[in-house]
Amino acid sequence: MRQSQIDTGSVDARCFPEIDRMIQSVVAEGKAPFCVYGIYEQGALIHTNGFGAPETLAMHDTSALPESVPSQSTLPESTQRTSHETPYAHMRFRIASMSKSFTAAAVLRLVWQGRLDLDEPAATLLPELATTNAHDDDAFPITIADLLSMRSGLATDDAWADRQESMSHEELRQLLARGLRTVFRPGEGYEYSNIGFAILGEAVRTITGSELPDYVRTEFLEPLGLQETTYDYREADPSMLICGHHRAASGAWVFEEFTAPGAFSAIGGVISSVHDIARWNAWLGAGFSDNGLPREGALAEDIILPRRFRRLMQIGHNPIPPIARSGSNRGRLTRRATSEYQSYGYGLVVEHDARYGDIAHHSGGYPGYGSDMRWHLGSGIGIVTLANGRYATPGGVASQALSMLLDSACTPMSGSRSSHSRAGAAGARTIAGSSAVAARSIRLWPQTEIAMGRVCAMLQALPSFGCDAGVCLPALESLSDLFSMNIVMDSSLEQRAAELAAVLVQTGPLLGTRRSPVAGLLTGGAWRANRMTKCSPVDRSALGAIGAAATTGDPSILDMPGLGPIYASARANATGNDPTAATHVGHHAGKGVSPVRHDIADGEPGLRAVVANAGALTAQSPAQLSWTMPCERHPLRCSIRLNPLQPPEIESLDFAVADAPKTDDIVVIEPQARIIMDTATDIAEDDGQGSLREPFARQGRRNTGKHRNDNVGRHNAARDDSDERGHA
Repeated sequence: MRQSQIDTGSVDARCFPEIDRMIQSVVAEGKAPFCVYGIYEQGALIHTNGFGAPETLAMHDTSALPESVPSQSTLPESTQRTSHETPYAHMRFRIASMSKSFTAAAVLRLVWQGRLDLDEPAATLLPELATTNAHDDDAFPITIADLLSMRSGLATDDAWADRQESMSHEELRQLLARGLRTVFRPGEGYEYSNIGFAILGEAVRTITGSELPDYVRTEFLEPLGLQETTYDYREADPSMLICGHHRAASGAWVFEEFTAPGAFSAIGGVISSVHDIARWNAWLGAGFSDNGLPREGALAEDIILPRRFRRLMQIGHNPIPPIARSGSNRGRLTRRATSEYQSYGYGLVVEHDARYGDIAHHSGGYPGYGSDMRWHLGSGIGIVTLANGRYATPGGVASQALSMLLDSACTPMSGSRSSHSRAGAAGARTIAGSSAVAARSIRLWPQTEIAMGRVCAMLQALPSFGCDAGVCLPALESLSDLFSMNIVMDSSLEQRAAELAAVLVQTGPLLGTRRSPVAGLLTGGAWRANRMTKCSPVDRSALGAIGAAATTGDPSILDMPGLGPIYASARANATGNDPTAATHVGHHAGKGVSPVRHDIADGEPGLRAVVANAGALTAQSPAQLSWTMPCERHPLRCSIRLNPLQPPEIESLDFAVADAPKTDDIVVIEPQARIIMDTATDIAEDDGQGSLREPFARQGRRNTGKHRNDNVGRHNAARDDSDERGHA
């Protein structure tokens, strides 16, 4: 593998204008109304700039956005700037999941002090976690290291968790006591979990007696001089605090309300500036003694957190598959546009670039903000990008910019110098569900199946013409008992209804001649009585009533809570091309078993026919499912994701034209997968042999032995590919 020697102090300033144009695309492409960035080397900013119209908290009450950047006179007098800095460097943004590096550093400080063990089960600190489902009886308990490295198995929860910052500690404890759901055995895979870092923040509070923001301020921010960093927006200078925004249905940017610190501040609550994040990153990067960085003040910095523990954050502990869910992409399954090996460290992602070596980075997505930070461990060259658009994704262009910076300072050890290109926004493409990706087995949660059934029933109940926002709104409201609280915060039901109606204009009405996917999942509505808390047979009398009412056309069934959409779907089937559909429900009710179980076990066409008629079902995890519904002009793509609570709730619901071209720079894929329903039988890619595949293959041996705290650095600093670190 050809490596490169990076000469520090040799970044070519002639590339700055091109990087300016690259970063400006975040605003030009409508991802955010305002964006700033900074380039630093060896801890010092060497270039900063900003684009768009900044709206600070102090300006929020004005009717129009300012036409120019605030003058330098608006900066606090105590702020010291170099000749390369502009006011952009000191503007404060919510940095979202970049905050996880602060949480990880706080945890490792306690490990260094002997007050916490990385291999300690988290339930020993938080007894409420004892009720968390560890997947099966053969699983290890969730440890502190599991939570730090995203291998706890807790289901991805971005959409829901991003709305929980102000949750009280009592509410968090109560939520944990209800139990959490896992999608694989702890320690055996990668799954981005926010609530896992909220648990870490609660562990810090339990051990120290201090709130995480207070502990971070005392032990890190103040000693390192990060005066522009806080967890509380009320502590920030309102003339420098940039307001977050989201797009309204009209396309206009709308102010996103700030939230106060709470139990979920550990996942994304930090507010900071390009200036402070550059200093933070440089301090973390200085943990490597062989990177040529100056060591002045090293002893004092080691008192904050020794270098060996900072290295632990930037060493890969959990391989990230090339196809994985990303926190900044709200849990969507994505494929990296580059082939570099990536793994999750502790609060940071580590990428091994074939040309430049190791790069540490983390992105952030939050209601109102998007951010990215990344730096080259061998030289200390890095870039920080902050934007104020909801879930803006500056990471793609920031990655390209860092490659350009390293290339400008790179002297290859052998061979001629050549440009190093990386796929970015221009080269991104959407991968269809039929792409040649190795199939894996995914056993859906029963509640995921139920949620699919409810959504399908809702869609089948829509009229074949005149389906405007006014019609779609009550249809979506019928699903309200399934929704997580973030659903209406992310987008109101009125706006969602308008978007669904707009999609249906493109797809045309659903084809009533095909059998609805709800035919095999009609238990959904009746099971809602107990909020999906268990996968038990539905009430036989209710199912029998639905079947009978659908056959005779008796609308009295609509008086039964939650069963209206199911009745409408069954009635449509009863009067359509499938005369057995209406009695299908009563048939199952008579047997007293789940229709899903009956369809597969007895070999009836039910669920298998549903899969074939509905289009390819794709699942990214047990808590997520996408499928298509046949329509007159284009298929309708439906996607749901459940959060890890007990009972699970729908945290994400999306409808789109299935074959519409994508223009986003996020590479989203729909991989082929063997979807296993709660009958433990494959229904997708069936080989006709009735064989079962293990849903999640072992990904390496788990290290069960505890190591002493003074050996943590040496134990983890051996950067090899041994089985103890797992395999991608």
